[in-house]
Amino acid sequence: MANSQSTARKIAFTYGSSSSRISVINEDGSGFVHLTADGHNDRNPSWSPDGTEIVFETNRFGGSFNIFRMKADGTGLVPLTNSLYPVNNLDPAWSPDGTKISFTSNRDGTRRSEIWVMNADGTNLIKLTTNVQLGSDSFGPIYGQDFTPAWSPDGTKIAFSSTHDGLANPEIYSMNADGSNQVRLTNSPAEDKEPVWSHDGLRIAFLSQGAGRSGIYEIDATGANDHRITDSGSHPDWSPDGQRLAVADFDPSASSALAIYLMNSDGSNRVRVTNTGTVDSWTPTWQTLGGPAPPPPPGTPVYTVTGRVIDTSIVPSGQGVPGVTMRLSGTTSAVATTDANGGFFFGNLPENGNFTLTPSSSNWGLYPTSRSFSTSPPLIGFVGRNLDVQFDAFPIFLQFTSASYSGTEGSSVTVTVERVGFLTGTSTINYSTSDGTAVAGSDYVATSGMLQFNPFESQKSFSIPIIYDRTLEPVETINLTLSNPTGSIARGRQTASITISDPPPFLITQTSSSLAAALNAELWLRDPFPLTTTSFLGQNRPTRVALFARFVDLLPSEDISAVSVSAFDSLQVTYDLPVEFVGPVPGVDWLTQVNVRLPSNLHSGDLFVTVRLRGLTSNAASIRIQ
Repeated sequence: MANSQSTARKIAFTYGSSSSRISVINEDGSGFVHLTADGHNDRNPSWSPDGTEIVFETNRFGGSFNIFRMKADGTGLVPLTNSLYPVNNLDPAWSPDGTKISFTSNRDGTRRSEIWVMNADGTNLIKLTTNVQLGSDSFGPIYGQDFTPAWSPDGTKIAFSSTHDGLANPEIYSMNADGSNQVRLTNSPAEDKEPVWSHDGLRIAFLSQGAGRSGIYEIDATGANDHRITDSGSHPDWSPDGQRLAVADFDPSASSALAIYLMNSDGSNRVRVTNTGTVDSWTPTWQTLGGPAPPPPPGTPVYTVTGRVIDTSIVPSGQGVPGVTMRLSGTTSAVATTDANGGFFFGNLPENGNFTLTPSSSNWGLYPTSRSFSTSPPLIGFVGRNLDVQFDAFPIFLQFTSASYSGTEGSSVTVTVERVGFLTGTSTINYSTSDGTAVAGSDYVATSGMLQFNPFESQKSFSIPIIYDRTLEPVETINLTLSNPTGSIARGRQTASITISDPPPFLITQTSSSLAAALNAELWLRDPFPLTTTSFLGQNRPTRVALFARFVDLLPSEDISAVSVSAFDSLQVTYDLPVEFVGPVPGVDWLTQVNVRLPSNLHSGDLFVTVRLRGLTSNAASIRIQ
């Protein structure tokens, strides 16, 4: 503690229990004020040597306790540690020279509590005690526990309570300020804890309870002369002049709530300072004045965000995706574009900011669609002051639905292009044909154009006319190509082919019907056809029928024997109909007339006929027989 000063001092203390705040009151009980807001669990204050600042522990980081520093009026709140659950940093104590803060922490492992020290700006964390494993249970290893460090007035030693010798109850220890020369000072069956040095550094007061002991006790700095000061109370602290002692004790008038009491160094002249009703007042600590000013608190930190956009559509650790727009909005706004490796960077982000990072690309679907984060403690996801973020990219691409299509001469081939991936934007792509073994202009009509996919459209088609050239040819091919995509990338089936072959004969039928467009070849009347055997020059003249078909064009080397016509009736009786004429219809060069003779033994009703040429068979069309 600092030397005696004549100036009136304040006492800082914890106000409340499950929801607590740091409060101060004058030594005479006046000037009660809260320094921190309600809604947190702020506790265990410790003054800087000059009395201008306070450090305390708080669970403002989502349940994990950390050490904060603030000015004596409650302003300028700055975190010195930023641990996440389940790490807790507790029992802060300011060194007499103001340069360091000691505290306890389990940051070295679960179920551990050890003494640490750091610079007053939160840097240079050093562990002073290391407890060995004492045993284990179903929850894991059991270690000794160190608590409540307290600096000697000259800053050369630290007193603390500990079970690190395997004791069931904590005892008071002291050690050098660097953690060396740890010495056990108490040896009683009671729990001895919460040590505090007298202003001259010759004595240590502490709480002792259990095994017939209760209240505030005192020992010499060597551990000798163990005696009781008061028979009740906890959390003792000496006044800077060493004449009085502050403790927390139950207030019998306030339903057993704790209150702050002051008393002489021998426990006499006990006076209650706080009057907070049923709310606890505890962990009093006397303001020191005139000591060294602490170094300044940490400067306002700035933060960075780095990350990558990665194509995870093929493998989880895919290639980086360049050219993705990254928009940072919130407390600070900025725009960046991913580099050749898919990386991006945002710097100089202020503390206590709220941000949203949103990727966008017309060529990729991105997940997550955005990422929100905060630079307010506890800095969730940050390593130091940097947050690293990954976005998964899924490509949008246009491709042929098949690698191959087929068609016949005299028809059109419909080719379909599909869009794969996110469909919320607009995409375009060019398509074109080129010669394979087929030749544009004689085998097909060269075709090109652009397909546009509007939002939520997944397929588009285009057609390629195939020319009927009236020649007998082997199978031929046409090449298809997609190019110049927008709103997508070039991936998938960007090329395909069309196989074209000679067409089979096709019987002309009446509109929307399977009834053949057939005529009596002599009378030019429509069906139903009578089966007649008229005598003419001594010959039978059965009924002749003219059928009309496409793609029945004879080569110069062929005659009508190349064409055959078959028929079957409703009883599935089959007939071969003699072909008597094959020739083009005058004035209609794309249409061929095929005359057949009907046998006289046909049943009345529908007769289904097909035409066959060079191994290719036409559709079945019906004619009616009466």
